[in-house]
Amino acid sequence: MTDWIVLIRDHHPGYLTWAQYERNQAVLSATAASRGEDRTAGPAREGCALLQGVVICGRCGRRMSVGYHTLADRTRVPAYHCQRAGIQNARPACQAITSAGIDAAISALICDTLTPLALQTAMAVTAELAADARKADTVRAAHVQRAQNAADTAGRRYLAVDPANRLVAGNLEADWNTRLRELAQARDDYARARDADAALDEQQQARVLALAEDFPALWNDPATPMRERKRLLRLLITDVTLTRADDGATRCQIRFTGGQHHTLTLPRPLTAAEQHTTAPATIELIDQLLNDHPFDKIATILNSRGITGGWGRAFTVQNLAALCHARGLSTHASRLRSAGMLTVGEIAADLKVTPQTIGRWRRRGLITGRRTDGRGECLFHPGQQRPGPAEQTAARRPAGTQHLLTSRQLAASLGVTASTILRWTQLGLVTIAATGNHGFNLYQPSQPHPTRDQITAACRPPGTADAITGGQLAARHGVSRSAVYKWHQLGLIRSLGTDGTGRNLYLPGQRPPSPEQIRTARAARHHGPGNCQTPMPLSVPQGTTHPIATPGIGSSA
Repeated sequence: MTDWIVLIRDHHPGYLTWAQYERNQAVLSATAASRGEDRTAGPAREGCALLQGVVICGRCGRRMSVGYHTLADRTRVPAYHCQRAGIQNARPACQAITSAGIDAAISALICDTLTPLALQTAMAVTAELAADARKADTVRAAHVQRAQNAADTAGRRYLAVDPANRLVAGNLEADWNTRLRELAQARDDYARARDADAALDEQQQARVLALAEDFPALWNDPATPMRERKRLLRLLITDVTLTRADDGATRCQIRFTGGQHHTLTLPRPLTAAEQHTTAPATIELIDQLLNDHPFDKIATILNSRGITGGWGRAFTVQNLAALCHARGLSTHASRLRSAGMLTVGEIAADLKVTPQTIGRWRRRGLITGRRTDGRGECLFHPGQQRPGPAEQTAARRPAGTQHLLTSRQLAASLGVTASTILRWTQLGLVTIAATGNHGFNLYQPSQPHPTRDQITAACRPPGTADAITGGQLAARHGVSRSAVYKWHQLGLIRSLGTDGTGRNLYLPGQRPPSPEQIRTARAARHHGPGNCQTPMPLSVPQGTTHPIATPGIGSSA
């Protein structure tokens, strides 16, 4: 447009408005600036490098390109390279700077700069500049008016000249054309200056302040495309110059669109090994915990406190052991061995037992030791004595049952056999206080000896407390027990059932059968039940209980 002689805006309807045309020209200019030897900018692309297209090398002044490398976790990390001179002249690259920390620092600077307070200050300054612009507009309007007067005067002179005087007419025409060009230039400069100095109204100012409040949320929103972030960046920043110092620090010189400059000095980025190195405080804590705990316990303690390793992962026995080996930290077992503790083989040889016995004694608390790993390996304190039989017996019992007696011990104290104690337990005459580790019953030492009547009553079914045995019935009638048994088999007397030992129980008031009844019952049994005139009752009448199937104890019939 600088070479155009005449420019009349909106002279006739066009396919594009003048504002659209100027935006397209600006985009084309920005795109064209990314090509050629002297390129200093480039269009916004989709990559994750924030300063792509606006970063300049601080050593040679050339535009820096963008390269990417992939980490082990498949994350792409950009870096800024100044390598054009090296490619053209076969020399080492000027400098290469990773974007780690740089893009984040630029983003933070933009969010901190574009605040409502800063924009209010800018609005106040803009108002002052608008007042100055109005004064300058008055001057420029006067300049246009003078050009208009000069053009009008030159036109009147040209129209007033005699056409026959061609030489004078030609000079006046040339002077008129010159004045007209000056007038057009003055008007164009005046219109351009008015567009540039156009002040914002109140509604536009409110929209700008609202944008400042929403800008951090828009900038940090993950849904915002990277290309849009770069376009927003280009509205605020003209370019960024990067220079790496000898100590590895990076100096960033940011030039804002308004002409303001800001300089950031960022420390040297950590290398991959430094980024994944466990913190010294964590190493010191692990060294302290190794004095009292094995690896599995230390991993549990560290994970409960939220402490992680260099890679940010939770501790396990494997990576904790590898870390201690790499840092030269001795294990918990080696520290206990240095303190003089014995292995299971050594203490077994000292006490003249097997290693299995040592393990059983440790589980029962008869000897003391320290666990050294998650598999249960232990080291034992030196100078321990072999436990005695009483200690071993007490250790086999559950806690709080050392004062109780076994069945053999209770039988010895009551003067009976162990089977009798078992029989009394089944009859409920003695109670079980607890059960040992191997399932043996344990009893209170104050258990009384059951009386004969208690034993007899416990052996009989319910409802037969007044019944008598066959021997007692035989003594009442002056016969033998076998006679009473024969009467029962012949159905001449009635049985109420049997007791726990299998003996029949009878009603005490039964009368003995007469000899005639006995002969009739024997004849009926000899000739069969069909010829028997006397009914034969069952040996166990209905309504009585069956014998208790338990071992018997000695007693008279």
